[in-house]
Amino acid sequence: MNNDDYIKLWRIGLSGVSIINIIYILYYLITYTRHKHYLLIILSFLYTLSSGIRGIWPRIDSKKICYEKNPLSSPLVGRTLATVGEISYIALIVIFLNKLMDKYEINNSIYRHMLNLCICLIVIAQLFCWVGVSTGNSIYNATENSIWTVTACMVLYIIFNIVANIKNNKMKLYLISAGIGIVGYIIFMIKVDIPMYIKRCSENKDIKLFNMKSIEDMDNCKVDKSYNTWIGEVPWLTGYFTLGVWSSYIMMNLAMDL
Repeated sequence: MNNDDYIKLWRIGLSGVSIINIIYILYYLITYTRHKHYLLIILSFLYTLSSGIRGIWPRIDSKKICYEKNPLSSPLVGRTLATVGEISYIALIVIFLNKLMDKYEINNSIYRHMLNLCICLIVIAQLFCWVGVSTGNSIYNATENSIWTVTACMVLYIIFNIVANIKNNKMKLYLISAGIGIVGYIIFMIKVDIPMYIKRCSENKDIKLFNMKSIEDMDNCKVDKSYNTWIGEVPWLTGYFTLGVWSSYIMMNLAMDL
């Protein structure tokens, strides 16, 4: 087995997990149509579906590389899916934390304003990512991920303040676990992800202007299945399409029990 075969196995495993995730959330979408927190199910579904499609047909948007070429593999489709999924994900987090504060009567307007700001920041991050992918200038992708990191720090701060103000030990355990996961995410972004995009800045050779032509060019991708191309993407893609999706299920289920 050569190195390229390991990437093939990774892709097969990621596809399998993605299909299971979609089936799982479809069950909730169909079964709980009358639930008072059905909006959270819809948001989790949008994030799962966008992640699932990108997991089954992986691509490296910033390099316009795809593992297989088909209508769903292009960076244009991938970035569109990611935009819908990521805005849905941050909306899910914000609504969930607001509902927790309602449940436990934590009336702090600063926390709620911070959560609203989180949504605004992620919308801005999406714009940076679109510019980065379409122009090939990785500094915009580094900026996008820096915004995600700042947003994660804000969410972490709010979570630990909620923990300090509730007495439900089970909920505390869930929130502390989430906090530990977010700390891991922040460390990964600072140590691995953001430096990766900053390093690519020096490798950018064909930087384009941001216009309709550059966006249209996102509809094309080069097929590349080599180990060297994908190995740097494996850690974050795996975490994104597994742990990220599963965290949306945890929030959804916790909210449904409130």
